[in-house]
Amino acid sequence: MPFEPLQQEPRIQQRWMEAGAFKAPRAAEIKASDRTFYMLVMLPYPSGRIHMGHVRNYTLGDVVARFRRMRGDKVMNPLGWDSFGLPAENAAIKNGIHPAKWTRANIQEMKGQIQKMGISYDWDREIATFLPEYYRWNQWFFLKMWERGDVFRALRNVNWCEALGTVLANEQVVDGKDERTGHPVVQKPMEQYFFAITKYADELLSGHDQLDWPENVKAMQRHWIGKSEGARLTFDLADGKQVQVFTTRLDTLFGVTFMALSTEHPFIVEAAESDPGLKAFCDQVAAMSREDRLMSDIKLGHRSRLEAIHPFTGEKVPIFAANYVLMDYGTGAVMGVPAHDERDHAFAEKYGLPIPKVIESTDPWEPGILVNSGEFDGLTSEAAVDAMVAKLGGRAEKAVTFKLKDWGLSRQRYWGTPIPTIHCPDCGVVPEKPENLPVLLPEDVAFTGTGASPLTTSRTFLDCACPRCGKPSRRETDTMDTFVDSSWYWMRYLDPKNTELPFARAEADAWSPVDLYIGGIEHATMHLIYARYFYKIMRDLGLAPGDEPFRKLICQGMVLKDGFKMSKSKGNIVDPDEVIAKYGADALRLFMIFAAPIEKEIDWTGFEGIEGATRFLRRAARMVEDHAPCKEPVPAKEVLTAEEKALMVKVHQTLHKVTDDLSHRYQFNTLVSSLMEMANALADLPADAPHRGPVMQHALEVFTLMLSPAAPHLAEQLWETLGHAGLCMHASWPVAEEGWLTADEVTVVVQVNGKVRGRVQVPASAGEEARREAALACPEAQPHLAGKTIVKVVVPPGGKLVSIVVK
Repeated sequence: MPFEPLQQEPRIQQRWMEAGAFKAPRAAEIKASDRTFYMLVMLPYPSGRIHMGHVRNYTLGDVVARFRRMRGDKVMNPLGWDSFGLPAENAAIKNGIHPAKWTRANIQEMKGQIQKMGISYDWDREIATFLPEYYRWNQWFFLKMWERGDVFRALRNVNWCEALGTVLANEQVVDGKDERTGHPVVQKPMEQYFFAITKYADELLSGHDQLDWPENVKAMQRHWIGKSEGARLTFDLADGKQVQVFTTRLDTLFGVTFMALSTEHPFIVEAAESDPGLKAFCDQVAAMSREDRLMSDIKLGHRSRLEAIHPFTGEKVPIFAANYVLMDYGTGAVMGVPAHDERDHAFAEKYGLPIPKVIESTDPWEPGILVNSGEFDGLTSEAAVDAMVAKLGGRAEKAVTFKLKDWGLSRQRYWGTPIPTIHCPDCGVVPEKPENLPVLLPEDVAFTGTGASPLTTSRTFLDCACPRCGKPSRRETDTMDTFVDSSWYWMRYLDPKNTELPFARAEADAWSPVDLYIGGIEHATMHLIYARYFYKIMRDLGLAPGDEPFRKLICQGMVLKDGFKMSKSKGNIVDPDEVIAKYGADALRLFMIFAAPIEKEIDWTGFEGIEGATRFLRRAARMVEDHAPCKEPVPAKEVLTAEEKALMVKVHQTLHKVTDDLSHRYQFNTLVSSLMEMANALADLPADAPHRGPVMQHALEVFTLMLSPAAPHLAEQLWETLGHAGLCMHASWPVAEEGWLTADEVTVVVQVNGKVRGRVQVPASAGEEARREAALACPEAQPHLAGKTIVKVVVPPGGKLVSIVVK
């Protein structure tokens, strides 16, 4: 059959669908001797169209899934839709269309695009997080976590985006703005629901040792979790109150010349009521974003009328309200040691505070020997900490803190999972009964784009009975952060029709953990931390085995155009459908695999790469088309010619390398380059080779099977042309034969005065002298040596070239 991908690919996709070729088995169908492999790509948001980043991610994952099936593994390769969130709600406001209708239309469009790519997803396991059959389990987890004390309500400063009318997670705020829209974000005290993720902070850090993840991702998580070892210390205030600080440098205690408290600290809030200057400063800081307060080089303060008493000297220490101290960061109070902390030093200089030196060290910011520290002089910093804790008794203790904060999950929007609690005038905030789940999103809401959540406009939603006492009550109108949806979705793939539990434990045992997860590094400190936390919750609920959800993680590079990330705003989008409509899916897949190693960026510079992939695919089709199928086995090595042996060696060396690249190293681009080299070797086999039929048949079969994960449509066509029934994707991956991994003979290229004049075969064990003699005897080189004086003969390292210089 000729190479006609636009006609052939849809037909082949239909064959796959009719055969149920991508279906993953249930746990009961998996034998103890079976190998399983769970291939996962990150849950896409149904924005309306797939982009080239999707194409790359899904193609790379599909190569692994198809390869593993051919190796005999039972493969799980599912996809679904992360379909709650503000974009759908904004579309409802802008276009007057319900978010569910907008979302369904987008899913249908994107699913069709993905299916045109020939990605081997098990669509029977498809999920969509906006459907009640999914989000009821978000609510179920919430109630289970409420019972365990893993959910709580508290008045906290939150990231409030007035333009969006909702709270944002810390991770969603960049440079004081919503990372997605750029709208400004301010700090605002609000009653919120929180997941107690900090209970698992230590385990989230120690768990990195189990993970085969990129080191930079683990480093980003370690920084975000931010473990600090130090001491908690209580200072008395002059007015009789007490304030606690956490410090990693208790050894510098005698160098304290001020204390800085958050503008939201209760003592500062109280003091500001009678201090107009302090009140104005607190209002100024309230308008700053959390990011600006933490990261700004300018540290601002206002001296209050409060004073602390030094626990050793009894001296009074001034207390400042400061912009860089946050109430949710540590205790909301820090002790200022300007001689031994860069930030404190800058603050002390700005406000004219003393800067006494109390540590003798080559670096003023590092530990050393104590000086000017009373009875502790001469001690090392480490020894001084122990001595000070002992001396202070109950006023100080060694402690560990984390930068990681509990996960605020309340969002004041409509298009999310309703939080399953009820506000009763007598009972307070009470959880909904599990048997009443799901708490459904109402249809009778008004999308105005302003004011409170649309849920507050629905009386059918708001009015309910208290699950505890039965009195008229009001349903909670906050919805869950959409990161909840993506924090356990891969487990629902395992059992998407289960109506009794989120998933059966037997399915979790059969498939967990995920063997390979492919996605963007931008999710390192949001989704990937939340997902690890949720998995530990599922483990502790008895639902899931082990401690970590994803064994290996690969972060694929972005697809750029002219050096920039593709985006609508830059007008540099390349539509995958347009490429497929012109070149077919296999050409696009091959380009995405070959263009760069998986972790590197691809710069789309035009259609040259696609056209190159098309030429290679056409060449592969022509090689098979020109070959007459042969059922004879390859003869014994002893009867093969040198050229036939050389091709067999190339075939099996290539197979060995490709198998290793796809099994362990996940070097996808070398799969394509190896196939290209092998195609050249196939072309070199002489047309009159005595055993050309069986040798070429074997070589083309191995070539086609290796091509299948990357260009599966063409591989199906070639497999059929080679005389095989059944699907190529279900054929067994070939095994490299040990006897063909090393050559008995090697080809030596003979050059005369820099030009190739012939080739000779020599034993693989031949030394430098034997190769030199064989080159000088090369028949094709003789006319170029006759009558000439041989100046020198060079055999470079490797021995596959001999260079003869004559005059």
